Amino acid sequence: MRLHMIGDYQIPYTLMLGYMEEVRKNSCEKLVRTALVRSTGHCNFATAESAVAIETMLVRLETGDWPDTKPEALNARAMALDAGDNARFMELCGYEVPRFNRTWVPDESQN
Repeated sequence: MRLHMIGDYQIPYTLMLGYMEEVRKNSCEKLVRTALVRSTGHCNFATAESAVAIETMLVRLETGDWPDTKPEALNARAMALDAGDNARFMELCGYEVPRFNRTWVPDESQN
């Protein structure tokens, strides 16, 4: 499970998009989940966001199945923790980019 802030200035979310493209190319979508957080900065996740990510991974490891990782479900589980902060999980909608830098993946169209 990957947590990523949409406004991360050190590791832009577009690097995550390149990684996910490779996951899809290799038919490994069932192994990976991504959760985007509506925030800027680098890894300054709220306590509830981190806790829900850990709990989500524990369920996956213990059962072999992913619990619901849609933003609404993650936010609801975070609110149930009553950790004193609000979760900010979100969909990517509106932040997609058609092309992005991905230095570790060669552009096959250039061959």
